[in-house]
Amino acid sequence: MMHSIAYIIAAFLSSFGFICLLYTLFCSLFSLREEPLFILLPVGEQAEDIELRIKQARRALKCLNGRGEKSIIVLDNGMSEMTRQIVLKEAEDSENIFIMQANELQKLQ
Repeated sequence: MMHSIAYIIAAFLSSFGFICLLYTLFCSLFSLREEPLFILLPVGEQAEDIELRIKQARRALKCLNGRGEKSIIVLDNGMSEMTRQIVLKEAEDSENIFIMQANELQKLQ
């Protein structure tokens, strides 16, 4: 008697798990939303670690799931000229890094 109940419970849980697996697979295959993903890096006047911050943002972009455009936006909060040159050099090396002012950022919404 106990074996029969255990078999029924195991069959139910196995069926439920299989249905959940199929549902997850179906949702991942047919949800093709291409929403853009942004990482926002606010940069002030002096940013000695800007290269490290951009490198970490690039690593984070690789970890983000999604099928849309993935970009790094460097928000200029009064960057010094030296910091701006470093960011511009990084932006030249990568096509998904942009420098924006606060008023330009509002246009993305």
